[in-house]
Parts: sequence; C-alpha cells; structure tokens
Amino acid sequence: MPPLSQIASVLLAALAGFTLANRAVVALRPWPSEVGLAAKVEHLRADAGAYDVYVIGSSATYYGLRPRTLERTLSERGHQVRVFNLGVGGMGSYEQVHLTRWLLARARPALVCYEEPRFDPLLWYPEIKNPRYVHWHDVRTTLAALRGLRFVKAPPPYKAEAYAATWHGDWKVAVALEHLTLCGMQITALGDGPRSVGRLFGLGAPLAPSPAQLAAEAGWVDIAAEPDAGALRQNERFRAEAQAWDSKVAEIRAQNEQRVDLAATFDLQALAELEALFAAHGVPVVWYATPRATGDPTLATLAEAGRLRPYLAYNRPDLAPELFEAAVRWDPNHLDASGAERFSERFGRDLAAVLDAARAGG
Repeated sequence: MPPLSQIASVLLAALAGFTLANRAVVALRPWPSEVGLAAKVEHLRADAGAYDVYVIGSSATYYGLRPRTLERTLSERGHQVRVFNLGVGGMGSYEQVHLTRWLLARARPALVCYEEPRFDPLLWYPEIKNPRYVHWHDVRTTLAALRGLRFVKAPPPYKAEAYAATWHGDWKVAVALEHLTLCGMQITALGDGPRSVGRLFGLGAPLAPSPAQLAAEAGWVDIAAEPDAGALRQNERFRAEAQAWDSKVAEIRAQNEQRVDLAATFDLQALAELEALFAAHGVPVVWYATPRATGDPTLATLAEAGRLRPYLAYNRPDLAPELFEAAVRWDPNHLDASGAERFSERFGRDLAAVLDAARAGG
C-alpha cells in the first residue's frame, strides 16, 4: 500500500486539476442563447460604447420598442442619440438586474430605460435547471432573490401541489432550495462543459438575432417574423377571443386603481440597491411599465410614493389608450409591429420631454 503522503499528494493533484478545469469551464461559459440573450451580449462585447440609450426589459420590450423609431422621434425633438434594445424574452426580475450589472461594467450610457422593477423571486418555468436560470444565479443575485421571498404570498399556482408534496411541505423552503441548487450549478459550472466547448469552436445553431439583424434594428425583433409555436398559439387564441379584450382592459384599469402596503409586499431594499448601482456608475435611469394585460398596483403605489422618478406608465389604458387597441396587439402581453411602432413613437415623445426637463433643471 502506498504511503499516506503519496495518497494525499495524488488526491491534492486531482483536486487541483478538477479546480483548474472547473475554473476554465466557468471562464469559457457562454451566455445562454435563448430568445436573443447571447446574441445581444456578443454584439455588445464589441460595441457597447456605441449606444447612448439602452432600454432593458422582458419580451414586452424586446418586441415592443423599436430603437430606430425611438431615435427618429427623439431626433425630431432635438436629441441625437443611438438606442439599443436590450430586451430579452422571458427575462425575470433578477436576471434583469444581473444583465444590468454586466452592461454597466462595460459601458457608460447617457441613459438606461428600465422596465418594471418588480423583484419577483419566484421561478415560473416548469424546468428550473435551464441555462438562463443557472446563469444569473451568482451568489450576490441568489442572496437577493432569497431575501425577496419574504414579500411573496403564494407560489406559482401550477407548482403549489408539487411544493406541498415535498418532505417539508413548505413552498418557500422549496423555492429557496431551488435557488440554492441553481447557485451551486452556477458556481461549479455543472453540466456546462459541452456547451462551453461547443460555443468556443463555433458549434451549434447560429445565434439569433443575427449580426445583420442587430445592425439593422439595434435589438428589436418583429414578433411575427419568426414566431415559435407558443407565440403562434397565443396569437391565434387572442384573435379568437378578441371580443373579450374590452372587458380585460376594464380589469386592467381597476387593478391600476388599487394600492398596496409596500413595506409588506415589495423589496424596497432591492430597489435602493438598483438605484445605487446606477448612481455609482453615473448613469441616469428612467423607469417604465409596458402595456401588458394586467394592471400593477405595486408600481402604481411606488410611483405615487415618489420612488420611481421619472416613471412612464404605459400599463394604464387611461394614459395610453392607443396601445390597448386589439388591432395593434399580437397577444394580450405583446404588441405586433404596428403596435411597436406606435409604442416607440409615444415612448420617444415622452422620453424627449423627460430629457428636456432634466436639461432645463440641470
């Protein structure tokens, strides 16, 4: 039997080799490619400083705000800027913060327009071990999501039964364990080897949007151009039920009239940390809500309390009725190309007014 010192040396060498290999995989790990994320990150690695204004948010931004229209509308009002749409389909609250940190570490834009700071820690996708969830679960962001759990009153309805069937029966514990699992996968790059090597050698499907599309539209995509099966079903369902849209708009109005107890239902610390992030980089921020199919009492309460300044509320049919016409919608939560043009023109006019006010006051 070899001496203990020799065994220990072999084990230490193996551990060192594993650690080096793990760190290499972590360093090479690509951003997830789903719904435009990796394509936009790769584009901005080389060109982040070329843009003056970023709009960052979910699919409602991705498909809803067209930079070329924003640029034209702002130019007509005396603001010559280049705009990039950093919207990503399916992007949740903490992934959005994670992406914002990445952006501000590489660029110093004149302005960031930030969609709906909700800080929702729930993991809504059925399969949580997906590349997007794993990627944003660094330690800092994971801890923020865990803190946010105390403000949530119920899990996603379709997951409630599965959470109740766990050995502890507590859905908050179940969600916390999901976050911790994802954080462990992020730290160790567990399962990322093949994807990292494949991207390094140019294997796999080309990233979308393509470089040509990114150059032409600066991150905006027409939702009807390459819809997946789910998007097509949503469109077909919306068209089949279009007569019910007016009643849905009435519900949105009513929801926006409600108010909440922010201390009990919203992570004000997370908002303060995000504000501090922008301030530390000297980047002004404009908050905005998109014209979704639900009202948002939390955002309304935050705005009323002066916590979102300036704030552009496009989730209010009374303030933006032109964005709630069924004719300009792809589905309840997304605009079609004509709606995106309308939204972008309105956003550009309102943003110009914000910039004029800042110029006059500064």
